[in-house]
Amino acid sequence: MSDSADDIVKRMQHLRRQVSHDVKGIVQSAKTLTDWRYHVRHHPWMCAGLALGVGYFLVPRRQKLQTSEARELAELLKKYKVHVNPPQSANAGGLLRALIGVAAPAIARTAMNIAQNRFAAMNSAGFAPDTGEDSSRPQSHVPR
Repeated sequence: MSDSADDIVKRMQHLRRQVSHDVKGIVQSAKTLTDWRYHVRHHPWMCAGLALGVGYFLVPRRQKLQTSEARELAELLKKYKVHVNPPQSANAGGLLRALIGVAAPAIARTAMNIAQNRFAAMNSAGFAPDTGEDSSRPQSHVPR
């Protein structure tokens, strides 16, 4: 073996630096792999599909009334002559009705703001109603 002690020390120092550099790279890779923001930024469609799939499996399914139980219930209602109107669907009107319900207050508020701004502009232009008081503002000659 022709390796001297100095060569061995230099090689060990080089290996330690290289291992230190490799460990820092591994740590950075682990941080990147566990950062959900990185994955959403770089793979948005895959993350959206994954969220959709997880949501599909987590949300419980509606429990349906068993047909035999429904028949028995219908027979009992007929037997005792109970007239029952079928319940209306909770989402009658659907999405359009919901959108109108959300948009209507915003539209009404906008209309009120426009009306207030127009009346304020009219009052500042000298179209104020005659209150009988002497004011320094010029009076408009609006026929009554």
